[in-house]
Amino acid sequence: MRMTESIAVVPAADIMNMVQAVRGYQQQIARLKTNPAWVNQTIERVRNTISRHCGES
Repeated sequence: MRMTESIAVVPAADIMNMVQAVRGYQQQIARLKTNPAWVNQTIERVRNTISRHCGES
């Protein structure tokens, strides 16, 4: 018997991490569909947080 496909063994923790990442992307896409300004608002929050923690204005 000859195998025609490669078999990969992936730890369950890695699979769960990938599933969580995909779910996170799906949630972000859903937010974009319902609130397109969400990206700009998120970027602004990140900038403000960085400024506060790094002492920039």
